Amino acid sequence: MKNDKKEGKGIFYYNIGSIYKGYFKNNLYEGKGLYYYEEGDIFEGHFKKGKKEGKGIYYYNNGDIYKGYYKDDEQNGKGKFFLVMVKDMKEIIKMDILKEKEYIIISIGIDMKEILKMI
Repeated sequence: MKNDKKEGKGIFYYNIGSIYKGYFKNNLYEGKGLYYYEEGDIFEGHFKKGKKEGKGIYYYNNGDIYKGYYKDDEQNGKGKFFLVMVKDMKEIIKMDILKEKEYIIISIGIDMKEILKMI
């Protein structure tokens, strides 16, 4: 803490169950960090002024993974989705065209270590 604001490296535990581990600047997330969401998702990457910015990896609690770029807290630019299960391939293709993302379909039962080797 500096002037009653979070500064430097630290861990912040939210009452709702989320946890942030990383760097703070002027009370906001800044630089490299990990954010554990209460529902089980995890974001690992860079923050700027409290928002996801630059490179990051988002691990969804269902096993899907997004690795790519963020701007102003949103997925933005080039990125890859690693999907564990696909319900509607037409929707995936439509999303791919709209968001310029690359999708890699992974069959259920693959070891998470194998997925991480791919990214």
